[in-house]
Amino acid sequence: MARFKRGDRVVIVDRPVTAADRKSGLFYNHFRGLHGSVDQIYEEAGEVCVEVDLESLPPEFGHRHLEIQEQARQKWLDSLSEQERRSIPAEHRELRHKYTVIVAPEDLAPEPRGKERKPAAHSNTAEATARPQAGGADRPSGAAPAEASAAAATARRATEADLAAQEEAHLQELRRRTQGV
Repeated sequence: MARFKRGDRVVIVDRPVTAADRKSGLFYNHFRGLHGSVDQIYEEAGEVCVEVDLESLPPEFGHRHLEIQEQARQKWLDSLSEQERRSIPAEHRELRHKYTVIVAPEDLAPEPRGKERKPAAHSNTAEATARPQAGGADRPSGAAPAEASAAAATARRATEADLAAQEEAHLQELRRRTQGV
């Protein structure tokens, strides 16, 4: 068993899930091939907490993680008064959630050094986990999940001007509906 310390770069081994894994909850099929760094070591329990690199997540997991992150950020911003929101610098308005997993130390291997790290076999690219635009604009209504993944892969990060324009268009649509035009 390899010994790890906090901050070590690791990759979760690619192996089949066993009945013991299902019972312990320390290994799942989607953990295979994820890259990250050791966040915490629980020697007594025989567990290691790994902060996963978002680029190594499968596209559907990465996309969902970023959706949840955006919802939490929006909920936090909505809880602030308008004056408080204006006083917060733009760089402090970001909210970053970690994606961490707990695995057995036997399921970890040191990340190869000096090699170009490839995303996991089930991951397309880091672009597939790009932040969704406000209001879920990156997924057309009725789009299939595969189409949504393709749309997310090509989506760019919305700027404040984009968001302001989307908000203005939404407000105009609401005014039009309420006026019965």
